Amino acid sequence: MIKGGYDFSSSITLTQLLVAPSGTPPPPEGSFPSYPWIQISTEYKVLDSGTRPIPRWRRYDKDFLFMADFDDESGEFKTTVSFRFFAL
Repeated sequence: MIKGGYDFSSSITLTQLLVAPSGTPPPPEGSFPSYPWIQISTEYKVLDSGTRPIPRWRRYDKDFLFMADFDDESGEFKTTVSFRFFAL
């Protein structure tokens, strides 16, 4: 699972940051990304699930994409991104 902490600034929202499995092509310029791209929000979202053979490791490589808007303020901004891993 993944979630973000807070907006980057008053004009740059957290939902402008997206995540997808590694190697997912970005959308065409000017187009909003569709699945498997997921917008980061302050609520946890499932990135991946399933089973794995024990004791093998499973990779969870992800790509991040930031969708800048023409009216984003300039500057240096940051947020936090949290991951939650668990097994059932």
